[in-house]
Amino acid sequence: MIKISETALSPAKGWQSPTTGEVAAALEVIEQKYGDFGSLCGIGGRTVRRWRVGANDDSSSIPYGCWVIVVWLATGAIIVESVALSEEQRAEIVELPQCSSATGWESPTAEVATRFIGKTSFTKLTRKEIAARFKWSSENFGKQIAGQKLNYIHWCCLMLLCGIQPTFMFQE
Repeated sequence: MIKISETALSPAKGWQSPTTGEVAAALEVIEQKYGDFGSLCGIGGRTVRRWRVGANDDSSSIPYGCWVIVVWLATGAIIVESVALSEEQRAEIVELPQCSSATGWESPTAEVATRFIGKTSFTKLTRKEIAARFKWSSENFGKQIAGQKLNYIHWCCLMLLCGIQPTFMFQE
C-alpha cells in the first residue's frame, strides 16, 4: 500500500502537489503492473524523472491531470469528481475506438471529443468546467479538440471523468 497525503488525493480545488517520494512510490507500482509510465502515456522520460527527483519531502512538479492518472493506475482511487452516467451511456463510450497505450494513439475526431463536452454531452460539463476539474488551460484543451490533436493523457482523463476503469484503457 502506498502512503499518500490527503491533500495530494484531493479534487483539483483543494489539491496540493504530492511529494517526489509519493510520486516515485506510485510510479514504481505502475511500472511493476503496466511497464514504463512515460511510454504508456506518451510522456517523455525526462519529464517523468523530474516529477520524482528531489528529497522525499520535496513537492513534485507533476501536473494534476497526470497525477490523477498516476493515482488511478497505482491505487485504483479516483480523485477527480467523476460524472454519473447511465449504463447506456457507458456502453456507448466503451464502443468508441480506444487505444491501450500512447503508442499508436490517434486523437479522436472533434465530433467524437465533443460528445464529452457541453450541457447535452455525456458529462454535461462545459470545456471550462472539464478543464477546471483537471487544472488544464481551457484554451489549450479547446485547441486540442478543435485541431483533433487531443493528447492521450487528456483522453484518459476524459474516460476517468466518465468512470471508465484502468483495465479498460490500459492492458495488463
